Amino acid sequence: FLEHVFWVISLNTTFILVFAFVPYHTGRTFLSWSPFAENTMQASQFKGLVFTVVGYFIAGFTLFLCYIGLSLVNTPRLQRFLGILYTVVKVSLLMMVEVGVFPCVCGWWIDVCSLDFFGHLLKERLDAFQSAPGTTMFLHWMVGMVYIFYFASFVVLVREIVRPGVLWFLRNLNDPDFHPVQEMIHLPVYRHARRFLLSSIIFGMAILVIVWVPARLVSMLFPGFLPYMVNRSSNSPISDLSLELILLQIILPAILEQKHTRFVIKTFIRYWVLVVARLLSLHSYLLGKEALTPAPAPAIEPNENRPPDAENRLQGNDDRS
Repeated sequence: FLEHVFWVISLNTTFILVFAFVPYHTGRTFLSWSPFAENTMQASQFKGLVFTVVGYFIAGFTLFLCYIGLSLVNTPRLQRFLGILYTVVKVSLLMMVEVGVFPCVCGWWIDVCSLDFFGHLLKERLDAFQSAPGTTMFLHWMVGMVYIFYFASFVVLVREIVRPGVLWFLRNLNDPDFHPVQEMIHLPVYRHARRFLLSSIIFGMAILVIVWVPARLVSMLFPGFLPYMVNRSSNSPISDLSLELILLQIILPAILEQKHTRFVIKTFIRYWVLVVARLLSLHSYLLGKEALTPAPAPAIEPNENRPPDAENRLQGNDDRS
């Protein structure tokens, strides 16, 4: 028992030293050399996280340079070991960007585009971030994750309607050959950066169309309709945020899990695609030629089930008569 405890404590200590302590102090030492970075970090609310991320970037870049340098020397074992370490650091950073940074960016962009709905200013959001940075970042991250989930569900639903290959620029999550971890390992960093930039543009434009454009249209057509306010008593334990979380986490998933709701949404999207395809003359491109001209039914010959010599027998009977 003591031996197992010793190994657990040793492994945990090594893990903390390698993946937390060393990157933190590496990033802190690197940023301390730059006066601009030092002044920026004094106003930052997440110094430890920034130090650790910068340390990971420095470690990945250093391992990459060492791997390139050892490729000129005949040391395959050491080169393979450094390649494995570089792959671990690269996958960790990519996971941090995909799961942590990208949802936060989407959440903040949704908040900025929805300011007209609630009659708030950007300065108020920044003041809330200064007063409670951890809570604000977590809430924006959660909103971004919910938005990404519903956007991916919508894309899966649209793929069932349109022709295969129309949404080629979006990754198919239902594809059996889709392996995100293997793509992180095998694809180079510049392709991941290009994919991240493309995803940011697509998601950002979708947020503009879904949130900002309706808010501006409602403000122009119905000036007294916005901002949206919830009037509640001061003793009520339910706040505006609680209502929004209940709506996003409980009500909407329960509605979308119903089969008739999915059928209604799919039918609406199908008719919308048909109308847009007719207006833009893109019917064959969006829905394929099969939807435009249905395949004719196979013709059935009258004598195909008759034996080969049946006609000869009938002809012989006619001659006898």
